[in-house]
Amino acid sequence: MTQTKSDPETALTRFLSVNETTSVQKRYNALLAHDNAKEMVQALPVPDFYQLVSDMGLSDAHDLVTLASPSQIQGCFDLSGWARDQVDLTQVNVWIDALLETGFENTCHVWRCLDQEFVALILKQSTRIYDHSLEEEVPEDSELPAMKTPDDFFSIEVIEEHPEDVTRIFQLINSLYHGDMQMARHIIMSARSEPIAPLEELSYRWRSGRMEDLGFPNPHRSLEIFQTLPIGSVSIGENSSPIQQARALPIDKASFVLSAFNINDQTFLAAALDTIDDQQEIDVIQTATGYLINRALSASYVSPGDKDGVKQCAHHTLASLSLGLETVTRGKLSKAAEALRTISLVRLHRLGFSVTVKLAKGAFSFAPYKNTMNIQDAALITALCESRPWFPCVFDNTTDNEMRPISSYNDVRILTNALAVIGFKVAFVLEGMGVTTDVLIHSETSSTVSQPPMLDSYGQTALAYCLLNKTPSVEPFSQELFTALRNHISTLTDPIGVFSLETKKETAKRLRNHIDINLPEINKKAFEETMGGWLDELAISITQLTETSRPNPKFWNTIRLIDSKINH
Repeated sequence: MTQTKSDPETALTRFLSVNETTSVQKRYNALLAHDNAKEMVQALPVPDFYQLVSDMGLSDAHDLVTLASPSQIQGCFDLSGWARDQVDLTQVNVWIDALLETGFENTCHVWRCLDQEFVALILKQSTRIYDHSLEEEVPEDSELPAMKTPDDFFSIEVIEEHPEDVTRIFQLINSLYHGDMQMARHIIMSARSEPIAPLEELSYRWRSGRMEDLGFPNPHRSLEIFQTLPIGSVSIGENSSPIQQARALPIDKASFVLSAFNINDQTFLAAALDTIDDQQEIDVIQTATGYLINRALSASYVSPGDKDGVKQCAHHTLASLSLGLETVTRGKLSKAAEALRTISLVRLHRLGFSVTVKLAKGAFSFAPYKNTMNIQDAALITALCESRPWFPCVFDNTTDNEMRPISSYNDVRILTNALAVIGFKVAFVLEGMGVTTDVLIHSETSSTVSQPPMLDSYGQTALAYCLLNKTPSVEPFSQELFTALRNHISTLTDPIGVFSLETKKETAKRLRNHIDINLPEINKKAFEETMGGWLDELAISITQLTETSRPNPKFWNTIRLIDSKINH
């Protein structure tokens, strides 16, 4: 049943939250209390088992791990034990510890069913192995902890630094020997004789096949979702619908990642989904959405076991999907359901991503000047120049220095306007005032000046000359000229230090008449906003000074000042 439109959590929780009314602890207890608990646990799909254990915490999920099948444990190693194409021993060791706690018999049973290349690789990366039949012995001067195997066939040095890692290896070897001596010998021989590279390559190959079965395509094939599209190339009714994707993967496998966290989403995508009452359509979109996020995880080399990484990647993917949907429908909610029915989610995501890439291209052109920008402008350039463009939260009118995904056309409008302002500032300084790029980026500094002049400082300096009815310039002010400016500003501002609208317009007009730069339509508004902001900052900074106070050029970031003529 469709939730009410007023519910802010209507977003994606209607179909992304799995078992939302049942707590993790209740599900855990229900499984263990079942008469056939072992069968029930082993019937869980690998992703569901992994998620339940992760939510409970390995230290509290001992009984669940004890009842798990070897394929479920292998799946947990697959989901969390790899960083790109290399084994992540830190994560692998967490699961080995949990397995060892279930006893040597269960450990040996599980180890026997794992990829033999994988278990040999784990031992290979943590030890040096000496074969007594070849008259090999641990060097006498070695200070590494070592043990002899129970059959006295091998001596094994542990090259790990931490005592708990040494204990883990010794305990694992002893468990394997207690459970199956032949298997233990075979694994040790493989670890001793096989080079790391082929062991890792084969382990990764088997792991990749299983990950494909879980709904995580090959990373290279997954990169398709980040290929840009011409904005006008996607249209409603093109019949590249998500049904084509949904047939490829069962829902319980495609969408498990989405149940790892709650998404309180108020995007255009959320509103669009809330207009669909057909549960079958919801299921199809759910499958396609889960598969899309899995592809994003694979393409970004985010391990499904990295909960924070999964959450961030999922939010970013859903944001691009929502932005693509809003773009193709031009923000008309009445067309959103039809768009979801007839356009594949991959193409919608690519469209949304393409919109953010256009913003990023603009930001990259201004990146060389980032160190001369104010905090807000620099934050924008930093956010947009990330591997996936972000929205700096400073533009949400907060003091938050973090970033969030770009998820709506309004976000795009805000960032486009902000880039236009930066573009005007750069053009003003370089073209309008004749400052060279080299001087702007590598401005002259002295032992008493801590940083080069900022873009805003050049603009405010030119406006300050205009206020004094002088030809606009970016040359630094002398102390005498600065004093004259301060006295003159006091006659132009109201008691709280604010210029009148008439003064702002006249000063901006005087400066505009002087500079010779082309202002596109979008930059005309940027010019007005920038001039007003510069004048406000100029008035505030100067009116706050007392008559006798003299600003220190090392820390003064409004108009440019001549350091040698300022007495401190």
